[in-house]
Amino acid sequence: MKKIPIVSTVMSTVDAMQQACKKSNFSIISQQLHNDTEALAAFRYEMPEIKIIDFGDPSINAEKCLKAVKDDPWLLFGGVIAITDSQDQKATLTQRKEPNFLFVLTRKELNSMLHRLLKS
Repeated sequence: MKKIPIVSTVMSTVDAMQQACKKSNFSIISQQLHNDTEALAAFRYEMPEIKIIDFGDPSINAEKCLKAVKDDPWLLFGGVIAITDSQDQKATLTQRKEPNFLFVLTRKELNSMLHRLLKS
């Protein structure tokens, strides 16, 4: 079974991810991580291909999570889906041209596209 970690405490986003995993035809489960400490431990232990990090969640130190991915050559495989709260925040992250970002999506875009992303 493939785990996709979602580093977020925003329940609407976590619930949308869990529902999309249940509806997918693949053996995928989401793994909610509530803070950067949990995220770093899970990233290093599980070494997931895809990591979803909520840059719009004030409870999460998303930059610390991203730095951990960038600093560990084993975690560079795969990529990060970055979640933002607004189009402005999305534009700011997109302008960084971060090579680890697979997608930068607003929360609304992510919630509406999750089922398609899981098929990819």
